Amino acid sequence: MADESNSMKPDEDNERSPFAMAMEWTSRITAISLEMVLPPLLGLWLDQRWQTRPWLLILGAILGFCTGMMSLLQLGKQERKPKP
Repeated sequence: MADESNSMKPDEDNERSPFAMAMEWTSRITAISLEMVLPPLLGLWLDQRWQTRPWLLILGAILGFCTGMMSLLQLGKQERKPKP
């Protein structure tokens, strides 16, 4: 029978617990998701308010896609850096 107390110990390389690491990734994913979803929703709302359909929705979708992709690329660069 495996010792379950070892599964709760943090890795030797990383002093944080697995739960803390999971919460960090959840936060990152949530932030990127909001960056991609909120601009089109704001564009849709403004289109309905100013009757400019579909231009602000399209602009919001492009803006959301670009900001989300920039965040994903930055996240990828951070993860590739060698850790001391």
